[in-house]
Amino acid sequence: MSVKPVFWYSFLILLIAWFLGFLTFGFYAYMLKFSAVPSADAIVVLTGGADRLSTALSLLDNKKASRLFISGVNSRVSMGSLFQNIDENLISNIELGYKAENTFENAVETKEWATKNNIHSFLLVTSFYHMPRSLLELKGMMPDMNIYPVPVFIQDSYHWARTRSGWLLFVEYNKFIVRYVQYLIRSIFL
Repeated sequence: MSVKPVFWYSFLILLIAWFLGFLTFGFYAYMLKFSAVPSADAIVVLTGGADRLSTALSLLDNKKASRLFISGVNSRVSMGSLFQNIDENLISNIELGYKAENTFENAVETKEWATKNNIHSFLLVTSFYHMPRSLLELKGMMPDMNIYPVPVFIQDSYHWARTRSGWLLFVEYNKFIVRYVQYLIRSIFL
């Protein structure tokens, strides 16, 4: 057998594995939700997607946790500009994190905040397509933390094969693969 067919067979096997992984990732991202959201010490929301903040505020208002940490807030955003028409009692339970600019930094910032505030469990609020990689990063940073995913679904989420959600899922899957391989290599060689 010449080198050329071996290359193409290998490429085809990798492509099939990638595609099956993508389908599994998409299914997993959609299934990461509880029928009833449990209570926890805190709520952590990662900025960057539609409805994340309103979902987190609703959880706080419904007393699913007593504190809310918002990771990855733009340095030009203040508490007042973020929450103009909100109950003052809720605002006193909210903290903003300004250090994170990506998912890995969200995990670092959240770990620092959770350690400082003696947090042992939290509800994680982020977009459904972002949840698997967020959990990978946060669990990598805090393996003993109880993290309960609360994924936020955007309007076209359930038609992901033909919409923006599909593209976001595709991009996020590839980012997830890269981070997963990095963690795998680190665990083998370190």
